[in-house]
Amino acid sequence: MNCKRTLAGVLALSLLLLGGCGKAEEAPADDDSTVKGTAVETQTVARGEIYNESELSGRVIASREVAVASPLPSKVLSVKVKVGDTVSKDQVLFTLDPKDITKNYQPLLDNYNRTKTLMDESIRQAQKNVDDTQALLEIGAASQSQLDQAKLALLQQQTTAETQLSQLDENIKDVNDTLKDTSVKAPIAGVVTAVNVVENNNAGQGTPAVTIAENQKPQVSVSVSETLIPSINVGDPVSITVPAVSANPFTATIQSISPTTNAQTQLYEVKMDVSAEAGYKVGMFANVVFRMNRRTDVVVVPSEAVLTDGDTSWVFVVNGQGQAAKVPVTTGLTTGETTEIVEGLGGGEQLIVKGQSYLSEGADVRVVVRDGEEVPKAEAPKADAAAAPDAEAAGTEG
Repeated sequence: MNCKRTLAGVLALSLLLLGGCGKAEEAPADDDSTVKGTAVETQTVARGEIYNESELSGRVIASREVAVASPLPSKVLSVKVKVGDTVSKDQVLFTLDPKDITKNYQPLLDNYNRTKTLMDESIRQAQKNVDDTQALLEIGAASQSQLDQAKLALLQQQTTAETQLSQLDENIKDVNDTLKDTSVKAPIAGVVTAVNVVENNNAGQGTPAVTIAENQKPQVSVSVSETLIPSINVGDPVSITVPAVSANPFTATIQSISPTTNAQTQLYEVKMDVSAEAGYKVGMFANVVFRMNRRTDVVVVPSEAVLTDGDTSWVFVVNGQGQAAKVPVTTGLTTGETTEIVEGLGGGEQLIVKGQSYLSEGADVRVVVRDGEEVPKAEAPKADAAAAPDAEAAGTEG
């Protein structure tokens, strides 16, 4: 009988222990309610650059353009190129009518002979005046000053004759050279951007007939207002996008800024060199982003991290005790997304960039994202051990 009571007691104790173990397994595991502090996101304060941006439209242009004119006023016999053609150096652009050139030759020759006769006569008379004044000076009938004036007049006549006859000589030479080859050729390789001559019509001397843009060193040109000029300088970086080639921007530097405005637009021309190998062609549109008021090696933070009240600004950082520390700051340049910190931060601080609006000085914080990376929960500070449920105790009590 005693054995039966002992066996029953053992079974009862076993059931009690099994029931207690079951309750311990069902106890709640640690969750966010066991972690102390306000959840925040932080970013390490760093030094960098900040600037304002201004986007303008421009065009790809040639770094050099050459206007080719007819050497003589003459009828155009044929035009060999059109706008958009790529030409090589010494390629024929248009030809002149040799008959029309010959017609102009005789008048030029007649004008040369007539001018030479007049100049020779003027020099002869000036020389005679010098000789006569010299003779009068010797007998006391003229002064040295009068002789000097006569010599000066002779010198002026000789200079005038030399200049005019030299120009006429050059004109006659041009006619002779043109008669030898009536084709007008490209002085450089490039792209034809303008053709102002038509077959069987006259081409004026000195008037641009064909314009060629050198395509080996393209540039981007943009016109800017006077309000932007004080904020940019030669050598400053700019961001350029040429949509016809690529949607990706590239960085270039300002090569030149016109010292004066365009007479028609009252704008200043700014030019940047671009790579010919990238496929940028003369005439393509370009979007240019200027970086104004550029400042380097300064503390830059997200603007959303800066809290303000009137003229007072501050940020929150995480101190060594895992608490929020309020830091008064002085701000500088702002771009909307980022803000320069002139005083208050030096770099390296853990700046609270999200959750700061809910904080006060000394409040406990829990960093869930640091520098864009999620922080494992194991790193988060836990609440006091006394506040956490004791699973084993709960099981025993069950």
